[in-house]
Amino acid sequence: MMTTESSATAISSAEQKSLGAAPAMGQFLRLHLGEETKSLLPAEQVTQVLTVATELVVPMPHMAEWIMGAYNHRGEILLLVDLGNLLGLKAISQQARSVADYTVIVVQVGPENAANRLLGLVVEQVKRTEQCELNSIKGATADPNSDLEELLQGYCSPSGKEVLPVLDLE
Repeated sequence: MMTTESSATAISSAEQKSLGAAPAMGQFLRLHLGEETKSLLPAEQVTQVLTVATELVVPMPHMAEWIMGAYNHRGEILLLVDLGNLLGLKAISQQARSVADYTVIVVQVGPENAANRLLGLVVEQVKRTEQCELNSIKGATADPNSDLEELLQGYCSPSGKEVLPVLDLE
């Protein structure tokens, strides 16, 4: 008995508009990682955005330089990671302006059955939310030796003027 496989075909934005269907849109947080570096993070991966006083972060010795420390968040230990430093940028602690508070994006990572799935990403600033057509996210072509490649979903131009990297933490 012979079977045939059916394959789904992607419909372009132009075709969706001509058919009257709205393109699938995604919500993204626009992040500033420092030194004019901006990025997008899918909103569905974000639990909340916090402001954390620097003195409440407990340093963790003998860890990678991008691990800033731990923070007690609602009775749970939240590991704080300097996202810009992880991606090869200057550490937030070494940037020109002094910081009294950190902007922390709390994200869910790891399998659903993991004991502690929350991680705190420290960024310079969360600017606003952006919408981007999901099928307009272009493939990732980062340097294979870069730390960015593992976290890069692709690139998107939410405003049509600038192209921003879209991070994916899953």
